[in-house]
Amino acid sequence: MGFPPRLTILISFLPTPTLQRFWHWWKRQLVSLLPARLHDRYARPAGYFVTIDDGMVEIHRQAGDTLKCVARMTTKELAEHAVDQDEPRPVILLLKPGQYLQRCIVLPAAARDNLIQVVGFELDRHTPFSADQVYYTARIVKALPGNRIRVEFVLVLKALLDECLDRLAEAGFSPHRVTVRSPEGEPLPEIDLLPAERRPRTRRWRRRLNYGLAVLAVGLLITAMTLPVVHQRRTIAQLERMVRQARQAADEARRLQQQVTTLQRQGRFVLDRKQATRPLIEVLEELSRQLPDDTWLTGLHYREGQLQIDGKSAAAAKLVELLENSPYFGNVHFVSPITQDRLTGLERFRISMDVKRDDAE
Repeated sequence: MGFPPRLTILISFLPTPTLQRFWHWWKRQLVSLLPARLHDRYARPAGYFVTIDDGMVEIHRQAGDTLKCVARMTTKELAEHAVDQDEPRPVILLLKPGQYLQRCIVLPAAARDNLIQVVGFELDRHTPFSADQVYYTARIVKALPGNRIRVEFVLVLKALLDECLDRLAEAGFSPHRVTVRSPEGEPLPEIDLLPAERRPRTRRWRRRLNYGLAVLAVGLLITAMTLPVVHQRRTIAQLERMVRQARQAADEARRLQQQVTTLQRQGRFVLDRKQATRPLIEVLEELSRQLPDDTWLTGLHYREGQLQIDGKSAAAAKLVELLENSPYFGNVHFVSPITQDRLTGLERFRISMDVKRDDAE
């Protein structure tokens, strides 16, 4: 199996052969749990291909894309010279051309779901054998126009394969796979003719242990991958919480600053208005300077820059012009018509005017 070189070297230095044998056993059990395609990929380079022909057993090792024969012996000699007893290698029975039959047929695409059963019904039409005489397997080669598929099937006589398997069993070997060798000499790993009843069985407790160890390994892997993510998310959440708190504090400070600015602006406005408004004593003093001596006031009302005076004068019509000439007053006008007082003979008047701001001069 393609384990990392450092791990393999570490296992080789284990203190006792018992631990080494446990490691090799556990490795084989993990390989047996892999899917067929991955199983072939990892198990085949460390195992052997065995062919049986004319009573002789040939042992092959894969060298790149080709097979290399490393030994040729009888089944009795094979039993006496068991290969690598401390770590038995997986054995793949390899059928040579002439020991199997390979055909291609065209079927409706609907046969895809039950391909093996459909091919079993078609065997007697395309071969001299029936389904109960052979072991067979099939695979889809290509999809064809017209809702059809091209199917390749491979079969071997039950008598021939059972004899080969029995010989290997006598030598103490139980192949985990039966494949075929193409005319070009290459094995076809996608073909497996090993009957289900002949497949090696793993003890239940071992299988459970393997499943448990596999689940544990996956759990540890997921944990190792998840913990940094969880830690990062917690850190991000904490930073976001701190940012929200800082943003709230900044918003509160900004709100208080706006309130302070508003209060300062209002305070300056009141102060400016107060400073710009002429004192009443100055208004009265200016009014007494502008009014002639033959004029008396009987009423005065001053509010928010508006001054209204009532009184009597010998020449009330001239008062508007006199008051307009003052820098203190503007928009001087009569509020009501001028009337004659019968007792004094003076003219009654009511004049309204604007008191100019102090900064308007």
